[in-house]
Amino acid sequence: MLRNDILALLKELKLHGLRGAYDEMLEHGRRSGATLERFLLDLLKAEQAERRVRSIPIPPGDRQISREQRSGRFRLPGLARR
Repeated sequence: MLRNDILALLKELKLHGLRGAYDEMLEHGRRSGATLERFLLDLLKAEQAERRVRSIPIPPGDRQISREQRSGRFRLPGLARR
């Protein structure tokens, strides 16, 4: 199947952001009638965001920190957002 070949190739090329966003972006593009250029741009932005999150250094004493925590999207329960 074409989808499986694409996902396998994205994994082999270590394009984790593209691989993670592929199905969602493909479905969104089909529903909205997006152009190929728009679809590709959205996938590349997802890859860029994934790489930014992966590039944030983890402090030596805190190796169990999650990607959500490193990206700033993590909120502790009970704390109000400002």
